[in-house]
Amino acid sequence: MKRKTYILILLCVLLSVIVAKIYLLNKKYPNPIEEPYIIGETITDEIFSVTLNRMEIIDGNELAKRCPEEIVGYHSDGTPYQGNEIRVLLAEISVEKLKNVTDTFDFSVFMCESNAFGNGVNPSIFMKLNPGVSIQREQINYKEARKVTLPFTMIQEQFRYKKQWERIEEREFFVVYSLYPVKKMFVYKADR
Repeated sequence: MKRKTYILILLCVLLSVIVAKIYLLNKKYPNPIEEPYIIGETITDEIFSVTLNRMEIIDGNELAKRCPEEIVGYHSDGTPYQGNEIRVLLAEISVEKLKNVTDTFDFSVFMCESNAFGNGVNPSIFMKLNPGVSIQREQINYKEARKVTLPFTMIQEQFRYKKQWERIEEREFFVVYSLYPVKKMFVYKADR
């Protein structure tokens, strides 16, 4: 009987320690503050400002027109995804350097999110849509603005249910620039 009491007390103490650690961790690192921006608004950090000019979602057929011979991925049988199996969120942004420093701009930091879906910039499509622009170390001169298109690819198999894919254009998407401590993001919700 005493052994069961000791085990019960030990479990209570252990559980209290775990709860206290979780509480202290959440107090030290709280959830980020979200700062949503819309088309036409500007996100500013210490060195750069980023303005969202426009966003659109295109399918694989339109992608084939803009980037011929681009393959987004393959089915398990080795055939490439095509047409309606592909969607690409295109975000046209303008980046301006605010300080006269030697820092370069990294376009690969942007992420696209929607509910549980998330994806980074597709580097292959980025290079085709923005010839001559480096995805990671783009040199931008002081007070110069650079306009680029960020492509975020989606394939049908990334979405669990067929209805999610059929209504992809109705979803709310976030193009995230920074995550912590402030989550700065552009919001895109297609017109219904």
